[in-house]
Amino acid sequence: MAASPPIAVHDVCTLCDGKGLRIVQQNGHQVAQPCDCRIQLRAARMLTESRIPPRYKQCSFESFDTIHSAVTASIDDALFLAR
Repeated sequence: MAASPPIAVHDVCTLCDGKGLRIVQQNGHQVAQPCDCRIQLRAARMLTESRIPPRYKQCSFESFDTIHSAVTASIDDALFLAR
């Protein structure tokens, strides 16, 4: 399934008519699945609510520079849990 382009808050999704769910056929049954717009809006909301300062938005665990070797184990643990 190809990802849809990001949906602006004022736009109405053409896939689900703004409901956040799509009805699809699965194993001969109709089931409701979260629409791509709902997933994208949730991810954007979570990022906003995380209140990460702008200077850290481009940072990642992979780019973190450890000064002390003791920190390396903690970073490895964090990476394992985050994935």
